[in-house]
Amino acid sequence: MSRILGLMAALGFVGVIAAACANNPLSEDRDVVSRFRINPSFANVLVGGTTKVTAIALNKHGEPTGDDVAATACDGKITITNDTTRIVYEPPERFVVTGVTAGESCINVSSGGQSATVTVNVVE
Repeated sequence: MSRILGLMAALGFVGVIAAACANNPLSEDRDVVSRFRINPSFANVLVGGTTKVTAIALNKHGEPTGDDVAATACDGKITITNDTTRIVYEPPERFVVTGVTAGESCINVSSGGQSATVTVNVVE
């Protein structure tokens, strides 16, 4: 009888532990984009030259979500293309920025309903 009670107590303990894990606040929103890690956060590029900018979508815990990141130029002073030397499944997303005309411009990155801006200074 005491053996059965011991087994029931152990199973009850396991049940309590499992229930506690189900309410773990660190398991929430792991796949929801909260912010970005962008490098560099400010870029300089020569007219006719290129530089690379990386961006990765992060959740509220600072972990990569694996979501695709899109980048668009704010104006015609720069052009942006995906870096073809990067393997498709290799994080982070990397973009090649080409300077077209001198002046200050920017890149808008977006993913999962979030966006961020990177300032780009195009110089001659």
